[in-house]
Amino acid sequence: MAAQIFDMCMNRPFVGMSLKIKDSITSLHRTRKRIRTRRNSSKYVEHIDLNFKVQLRCTHVLQEYEDGIMTTTSFLHEHTSSSHPLATYQLPISIFKNGNSTLEQYLCDRLHAHRELIDITLVADRIIQHWVKKVEEDDCDHDEEENNEDFNVFQKIHSLEITLEMKINRRYVVESPVMIMVPTSDDAIESMLRRVENDEIRRLGCDEEGIECAICLEEISSDKEEEGSEKSVLQMPCLHMFHEECIDKWLRTSHYCPTCRFSMPTNN
Repeated sequence: MAAQIFDMCMNRPFVGMSLKIKDSITSLHRTRKRIRTRRNSSKYVEHIDLNFKVQLRCTHVLQEYEDGIMTTTSFLHEHTSSSHPLATYQLPISIFKNGNSTLEQYLCDRLHAHRELIDITLVADRIIQHWVKKVEEDDCDHDEEENNEDFNVFQKIHSLEITLEMKINRRYVVESPVMIMVPTSDDAIESMLRRVENDEIRRLGCDEEGIECAICLEEISSDKEEEGSEKSVLQMPCLHMFHEECIDKWLRTSHYCPTCRFSMPTNN
């Protein structure tokens, strides 16, 4: 799934990347003396795991044009996909003592296939900033224990979870401001959307063709063992299919099909 996210970024308007870093569960490998210090301390870390994940944030906007000039841009909907594993690298902690360039070069070599999309300089800088801040905080916590005879020595691996959020814009271009986005009526949502069962999805060949929900951009699948495949699928009168949660949220804002602009009834 991570590869599909990068493919989407290459084939759609890619607007940038952001990242989040958090500490994962620390693996304690060996304790030589009685444990008195904090178990999540970075003071005696020898190696570090960088666990990279990737997710997609898609923003849907409506751009209206009149006489070839864009008049307005309206926000319609924003969706963030679930995160998917990308890669895990284990590094000696000494790499953080050699400045950003060493880590940056390492990540450039490992993430070479995605260098057009991933700001590796930013990633390396943020990782080091996070680690330096953590070490400083742990040093402050240990100041009171410096004279303790039972001070412990740990040998362990500390894990950082790094989530890369890839951002794309999906634009719906309208040549005339006559097309106004208003919510679909509740009666229409209830009566005009048809639930599609797994057998029908397989019969239609969606799995083989790789049909995706045009709103969240994740694949519509009948495979229950696949992550996210348990989502219910609804079909609009225009025959386009979407995940139930996605199209329900969409029609609360717009009465047009996200794919073909089929118009649904409104309260007006």
